[in-house]
Amino acid sequence: PLYKKVTSGNFFQYQHVEAVVRRTVSQKLRTSFRGSDPMQSLQDLVLSGEGDFTSANRGIAGDTPGGIPNLDSKTIGDWKNLYKQGYNALGGPQFIENTFLGAVNRLGLSDNTVMSGDVQLKVFNELILGGVKRPRVSAYLNGTSDDLQGALEDMSLEFASVANPNTGITSYPGVGGNKASIDSNKMAKVLQQIRTSLINTQ
Repeated sequence: PLYKKVTSGNFFQYQHVEAVVRRTVSQKLRTSFRGSDPMQSLQDLVLSGEGDFTSANRGIAGDTPGGIPNLDSKTIGDWKNLYKQGYNALGGPQFIENTFLGAVNRLGLSDNTVMSGDVQLKVFNELILGGVKRPRVSAYLNGTSDDLQGALEDMSLEFASVANPNTGITSYPGVGGNKASIDSNKMAKVLQQIRTSLINTQ
């Protein structure tokens, strides 16, 4: 039904719809085959605001309609070259270069590793649970802190589409066309659910 709404000949509109369809199919497949991952609800929520596994931008949201074809089939080495070519954020979670390089180094991933959807989510999990980049959300989720407010602030600082709990808008207003599409209440509910799940499995 989405394709029927595309105006004939509108290439950029087609690319947008194609990205929405890819994201929807990807989430349904993950629900079917990866339902045991306790982080999945958070992954899906963030991707709903950030992008799909082939999304990209050069500094302004929406400046690369349709993303980069087969980005999720390219290697870490390929991604490093894309950053050098001027891309600012890549992949479903919209990793910026420093964030990406730090996470893949901590995970010990080689330049030959393909940045598939599953690997992108592995990097995402490291950022959230690793305790290095965003320690407040990591501490909250693993139960060593009860600071939900701090965890929400960390999520907003990491992902521009997540509203800052103190302002209700993105933590980066006026920067690159960023807008918050994920409100703090929704994020808080998901973080609380994951915290309970992770603590119960420890």
